[in-house]
Amino acid sequence: MTHAPVPRVSIVTPAYNAAAFLEETAASVQAQTVQDWEWIVVDDGSDDDTLAIARRIAENDPRIRAIALGTNTGLPAAVRNRGLAEARGAFIALLDADDQWRPDKLARQIAELEAHPEADAVCTLYEPFGDPDRARAAAALMNHETSATVRREEMLRHCPWQTSTLLMRRVCYEALGGFDESPALFCGDDYLYFARLLHRFTVRRIPEPLVRYRVAPVGVSVSSATIERNRERGWHLYEAMLRDGVLNPEEARRKRSALYFEEAKDNLFHLGRPFRGALWRSVREGGSTLEARAALALCWLPAPALRWTLKQGLAWKKRLGL
Repeated sequence: MTHAPVPRVSIVTPAYNAAAFLEETAASVQAQTVQDWEWIVVDDGSDDDTLAIARRIAENDPRIRAIALGTNTGLPAAVRNRGLAEARGAFIALLDADDQWRPDKLARQIAELEAHPEADAVCTLYEPFGDPDRARAAAALMNHETSATVRREEMLRHCPWQTSTLLMRRVCYEALGGFDESPALFCGDDYLYFARLLHRFTVRRIPEPLVRYRVAPVGVSVSSATIERNRERGWHLYEAMLRDGVLNPEEARRKRSALYFEEAKDNLFHLGRPFRGALWRSVREGGSTLEARAALALCWLPAPALRWTLKQGLAWKKRLGL
């Protein structure tokens, strides 16, 4: 019996109701200048044509496999883990079902790792697209980090890279295993995995947008229930990072400070609730940002005036490139 050759790169994509985008994503994979890959698409019980499209694409390209979970798990971590368990390549890449890659994305990343054998993974910047308003907001908030090596402190402020930008050596997956499938970490499991990766391995960065990251429109308002869930998820993530030994005591303190500051901002800007207590706790932890300290210094202002002042300060900071 002959066995299929082991591909150089395994690409893993969880898919749920992605019928509108999957063919465009597939085209970006098939357009890669590196052609020695396998693409594993795992359908999480979609109720649209996602699975049919994935199977049709796979029928025309033997490098592609479509896996059906049958019923919807609702857990991206579980879906990714199913694909990772099938991966055979020396390198593993993650790709969300609605994102797109530039044609030289894999080639550039493989070359980066070959040029830096001490590195274990490499990420890139990304270009948001889709909903114009959200794309502009995402572009303003992210892609500020351009250092050649990703620094540990980045994970204390935000997820250090976007999921579809990562390529890692197989040894990383063998050491870390899969994503945490706890429902409490829904949409935070990737953050935890990347923090664990950065804790144990060296991650390089190509400071160019080699990925197109799709953002969808949202409603005009954010519900208080959504904000509460996100806040609770943030603390679950913090506890998981402590459990996994990702944070040293200083980093844990700074992470708590960041969580309290997010609570203060949510209360001030979205919920109309008291915010000064959370703001004080953020500064008291000692890891607070300049924005948190400035907000505390100005918190004697009425809430509307403080919101306006902070927005103006943020606008000036962006203009000055700080």
